Amino acid sequence: MGRPITRIQSPLKPLRVATDGSIWLRSSQVSLAAAATRGRDDEAGRAGGDYSGSSRSRGMAAKAISSPVPVEWYPTLAVLMVSVGLMFTASFFIYEATSSRRSRSLAKEIATAAVASVFLGFGSLFVLLASGVYV
Repeated sequence: MGRPITRIQSPLKPLRVATDGSIWLRSSQVSLAAAATRGRDDEAGRAGGDYSGSSRSRGMAAKAISSPVPVEWYPTLAVLMVSVGLMFTASFFIYEATSSRRSRSLAKEIATAAVASVFLGFGSLFVLLASGVYV
C-alpha cells in the first residue's frame, strides 16, 4: 500500500507519490504525507527509498504567526520613525541647498539619504499597520 506509483522530478528535490496519495520528499526531515501522521513512515521506507521523514504529530505543532512588535506600539513607532525620517530628509535638503558644489561630500549625502530612507520606509510600514492595513 505504501509503494510509490509515480515519481515526480523537481529541480530541487525528487518527490514520490505513494498509492495512498501521500507525497514524500527524499532526504528531508519532514514528510508532506498525510499518511505519515498515521504511522506509515516505515512502510514507505521499505517500499524503495531512504525516506527519513518525521510527522507533524510527533512533536512539531503548528504555531500561529505573530508580530515581533506588540500591536499597541504601532502608532507610536509610526509617528517616531516618520518624524526621524523627515528630520533626516530635511537635513539632507538643507545640506544640499547651503553647501557649495566644491565642499559637498558624496559619502555624507549617501549616508544621510540612506538613513532617511530607512526611517521613512519603516515609518510608512508602521503607519499602514497602525491603520489596519496588514502588509
